[in-house]
Amino acid sequence: MIKKYGILGFSCLALLAIGCGDSSSATNSPSETTIQQYPAEIDEQAKTITLTHPTCEQISETEVRFNPEGKEIWEYELSGNSLDLYDGNTSMEYRGNNSSLYGTWTTAETKCEAYGLCANVEISSTSVTISPDMSGVCAFDYIVASFFSEVTDQGEKIIPSNNKTNCNSGTVDIAGETVSIKISKLNDTGIEMTAAVGDQECQLNMNDKPLTASLCTIENLDYIDDDKVYESNMEEFMECYLDLLMRVTILL
Repeated sequence: MIKKYGILGFSCLALLAIGCGDSSSATNSPSETTIQQYPAEIDEQAKTITLTHPTCEQISETEVRFNPEGKEIWEYELSGNSLDLYDGNTSMEYRGNNSSLYGTWTTAETKCEAYGLCANVEISSTSVTISPDMSGVCAFDYIVASFFSEVTDQGEKIIPSNNKTNCNSGTVDIAGETVSIKISKLNDTGIEMTAAVGDQECQLNMNDKPLTASLCTIENLDYIDDDKVYESNMEEFMECYLDLLMRVTILL
């Protein structure tokens, strides 16, 4: 299952299956983002935000129901310039100089600085607007840290030797071999990249689509999160990628 990262719990779709890595700020990163606005109802007494967006609900083992105006309820907690949002599974922390819930909030600095995955959330009495900001992410650094690094028993991440051409491409040294990396997309809607050794190439594609009635099916249920349907060739990529790594080892 791909679930769950949530509308307000903005996270890294591109690396959901393997976890988020570190990043370094640089230019030339393919990181255009999308702005989304949702109708909302605010209950200040209950401290809840109810968002309206399409949903796909399972009603039996073989049936689902598409609701173009489904509801999602978030609890919130205000403390000074801090806003915590919680949907029962996911929590996110935001910062702002607001005297109330209303106004613009930004992803808490620690998460934003650690991953380069930031977002502004503008809350009004009738809507919530989310503006992801991945301008601080260098796609090459992010991919190297997430796919090719090793974690020691002490939890320390070891980044392999690499040569960055720009934030879209470069090479990584693994077991004495050179792995070429090319990234054509890395943003809040997905990732498209290739990793190659010699003439062997593995391509990863992860993307989302807006949830529609035709996509609300039993087969898609595990790949639906909020108002998005996620498509991925991760299994195919990992088979190719593991074979590539075995080839690198054999070549030693």
